[in-house]
Amino acid sequence: MFSVNELQGALLKAGRGAGLPLGLAEDLAFCAPDIALAETDAILAEVVACMNSPFDPATADLSSQGVVMGQGNLLLTMPSALDLVSAGNGPVILDGVSKDLANALIAGRERIEGKALWFDWIGPTKVILHGRKSEAYTPPSQPERVAVDPIHWTALLAFAANTYVPESEESRLAGAGAGLTDND
Repeated sequence: MFSVNELQGALLKAGRGAGLPLGLAEDLAFCAPDIALAETDAILAEVVACMNSPFDPATADLSSQGVVMGQGNLLLTMPSALDLVSAGNGPVILDGVSKDLANALIAGRERIEGKALWFDWIGPTKVILHGRKSEAYTPPSQPERVAVDPIHWTALLAFAANTYVPESEESRLAGAGAGLTDND
């Protein structure tokens, strides 16, 4: 069992280590409470699969009614779609997306913005993001602890390790490491 804050930190570091830009890694980390409230291991398996896939950019087709987002890595496509909706450019249609991970990313964005989003699943992998709801938003309560399959935790830590500075005399001279007189 881990605290939700530990999961949040692991998601942030893993996202950065996998190559996500800082803002997108923060979006992913902000989903930790919602991942803990849902099918944690299934969502983390999808997160790890996305991190192992190329970070193909999202594409958008503006020629039809509503914006249709093309296939891309969901860790890039969903935040782009949510940005469009937040800017008032909805509806946005996404097809071929994982429902559990998409719901967690949507819930994380609702937490970030403090506003509920109006969206509908019109198939097992197709969602329409309409825009913001007008009613007040109250986020679900955050759990304190979350059980994470060791396989997923190890995968997240492996991505996070890509952010570490290699140990060397040069890095120590530049201030890395605790040093001999550090008593923290």
